[in-house]
Amino acid sequence: MAIVKPVPPHQHIREVIGANIVSAREAAGLTTQEDLADAIGARREQISAWERGRRQPSFPHLIAIADATGHSDDLGWFYNEHEDDDLTAAASAP
Repeated sequence: MAIVKPVPPHQHIREVIGANIVSAREAAGLTTQEDLADAIGARREQISAWERGRRQPSFPHLIAIADATGHSDDLGWFYNEHEDDDLTAAASAP
């Protein structure tokens, strides 16, 4: 019988943030990681690590991502799990 280790809480939040970065980037019309990297002054490799949940963006980078994707009024959005309908509504909000 295999022993299953629980996912550490910090790993889960990195995965949530990563999934939300992907959703926000795509909804903002930034189709590639390179597009987002150029928009915020980061490297594509950083974007990849964040989106895959391998690393968590620094607060200044998260602010830059929020500005570039139209979420600057609600940084908490990146820390919460969303249903697909929530993402669609967020993308179409003014």
